[in-house]
Amino acid sequence: MQLEFFDSEVAGVDAGAGALVIRFAAAHVHDADGEAGYLRGLVLTFRQVQHCEGVLTECCGRLRDGSIRLHGFSAGRLDLASPPQGLLHVELQFANGAGLVLAARGLEIASPSDCELTDVFRC
Repeated sequence: MQLEFFDSEVAGVDAGAGALVIRFAAAHVHDADGEAGYLRGLVLTFRQVQHCEGVLTECCGRLRDGSIRLHGFSAGRLDLASPPQGLLHVELQFANGAGLVLAARGLEIASPSDCELTDVFRC
């Protein structure tokens, strides 16, 4: 399954102890068959954050765009089954005009065990 940053909904972003946590209200994902839908409760925890730009309290709501770069390659999707390791560069643009840019050395991905793929997202 792959997370597509575009059209995902972020519930909030928190930072502390060298980590940055992005909590998704609805993560826009694609399954192995290419079917798109939304997962509730997905959490990305970036470890060993080396750089972070953006007002975290404004980094919420729908994403207009986003990308992750590793080893010089940039993508708008993230494979949830095998999180990339190494120096990651992430850029997110929110529909409210906020932006988040970060560099981190590791990524952990968590989702509730009862997470279901739904084709419609409603707050």
